[in-house]
Amino acid sequence: MISTKRSLSIGCGLIALFIFTSSLSAQKGDKKAIEKAIKPTQLVPSKKQEKEDNELYAPLSTEEVKSQLFQWMANAGIKDQQHLQAVTQIWANTGAHIDSREQFDKLIESFKIVDPEVKQLVKACQLIDADLLAPQAKFLEQKNISPFYLNNIGLYYAHYLIQRRMYDRALDVLEQLDVKEVIDPATFLFDKAVCQHQLLKRTDGLKTISQLLNNTEKVPVSYNSIAILMRSELGALRRDSLQEVSRKMKDSGRRLDLGRGGQRVQKVQTEIVASLDSLIEKIEGGGGGGGGGGGGGGGGKGKGDIKSGDPANDSGIMAGGGPGHVDSRKLGKKAGWGNMSPKEASRAKNEIKKHFPAHYRAAMKAHARELAKYRDRNKQR
Repeated sequence: MISTKRSLSIGCGLIALFIFTSSLSAQKGDKKAIEKAIKPTQLVPSKKQEKEDNELYAPLSTEEVKSQLFQWMANAGIKDQQHLQAVTQIWANTGAHIDSREQFDKLIESFKIVDPEVKQLVKACQLIDADLLAPQAKFLEQKNISPFYLNNIGLYYAHYLIQRRMYDRALDVLEQLDVKEVIDPATFLFDKAVCQHQLLKRTDGLKTISQLLNNTEKVPVSYNSIAILMRSELGALRRDSLQEVSRKMKDSGRRLDLGRGGQRVQKVQTEIVASLDSLIEKIEGGGGGGGGGGGGGGGGKGKGDIKSGDPANDSGIMAGGGPGHVDSRKLGKKAGWGNMSPKEASRAKNEIKKHFPAHYRAAMKAHARELAKYRDRNKQR
């Protein structure tokens, strides 16, 4: 087994090579290969899967949100007139078709007014001067809690965790929630897809993105555009590929930035080393033993003489040998531009004029005259 140190060293070089070759492929416009790479794996869906795929998600109207909010306050026994008036004021003069994200912000603001726990949670979920550890979400542990309250507060908390790049914890929260109970299903599915994309959960991520793009109404343009990019990246992701290794290295760095060094981080780092070992062994096996393949250069011509006038395709010790004879030519005795045609010589002169100062040509002529005089004086001696 190749050592960890060697694996990481060679792995960095492989990733750099992967980025370079990827950019070359994109420039060549290999559309068929790209389309093949991003095409999701076709699986036979179960009845439950078909039902989920055909289910449509739509944001609630403003009146529906207000109705469920005031029903929740009535069931929770909230009768403080000051609080009720403050919530009513938040929703006053609100159009019937406001953006679902604006509705969500108003809902959280309403919860914050009437519920001290939500007020404390919102205060703790500040991105400025945030603690290393995320605030605890005690509401997730409560029993007999309203689904309307639980799922929307849970979505707010998960969104905060994503902003902190705590994708593991955010996905754990989102998987406890029900997309049918949130007032903004587009944000729910988008946040879930972001987590799955960052954690390299290819199958789950493609499924969530499909639900967002195909089964959800009124998806914001920004969500739609980013979701398409995430679908392309996940579709092209292959196990033990350089792209996957690069993404895992990035994920490992993110976890360390968050002060995480536990079993999950160690597991990711172990997978990185194992993938690099596998890639290196494949390369060395396919290259005839790695660095010892210099004798195979020269296009498979063996040890015979190299008769081709073409340059080698790659650097290396060429096979075969020659007598070492060099053509004897008289150089420097004739004026002119060598074997260049007059047209090529004219083009070269124009290039020289572009890249050298204006007085360059006159200075060279003066130097040539002085050199000729010097040679004449030497001949007379």
